[in-house]
Amino acid sequence: PDNNDVAVDDEPKEATQIDGHLEGMELLATITYTMPDAYRTQSRVVMNDMTMNMVTYVKGDHFRYESDDPITGVRTINIFNADQEVTYYFKEGESVGSMYNEAGMDDYDDEYDWDEITLAELVAEDGDEFVTAQMVDLDGRPAVYIEMMYDYGDGSKEISRYWYSPTYPIMYRFEAI
Repeated sequence: PDNNDVAVDDEPKEATQIDGHLEGMELLATITYTMPDAYRTQSRVVMNDMTMNMVTYVKGDHFRYESDDPITGVRTINIFNADQEVTYYFKEGESVGSMYNEAGMDDYDDEYDWDEITLAELVAEDGDEFVTAQMVDLDGRPAVYIEMMYDYGDGSKEISRYWYSPTYPIMYRFEAI
C-alpha cells in the first residue's frame, strides 16, 4: 500500500469541490471538513533526515495507532478501547506491554469541531507564520499543500510542510526542515 493511503469506511463522501486556481488563505477558507465514523490512514513523517511511517485506524471512539521507530525499526502499537477508557501500548514482537487509563479520542475530538471550522481558521490558530497554501498532486491524488514557518527567536527558523486530504481532516504527509 501507498505510504499516504487513506481509506474511509463510511459511505463515500462527495469530493470537495475546490477551485484549483485559488491559493493561500483564500484557498484554505473554502475547505471545511466532516470526520468520518471509520477510517484508516497511512502517513509518512520526515523530520531531521529521519522518516517515520504511521498507520492509524479509527472506528467511532476506538483507535489503533502504529508507528515504526526510524532508528530501531521497531513498530510500536497503541490501542485505545473507548468502552474501557484504556490504552494498550506494546512493541511488536514483545510479549509484555502496558496499559493505562486515558481520555483517548474524546480529547482529540473536542479539540476541533470539524463541522464548524475551515482549514484557514485551523492554520490561523496554529501560531506559526503562514507562508503558502495550494492544491498539488501528491502521489497521484489531490492534496492541499500548506507551508508554515516557525521562528525560534534565537535566529533559527523551521519550515513545516503539510499535505492534507481536501476531503477529510487527515494529513497525508508532514516535513520539518
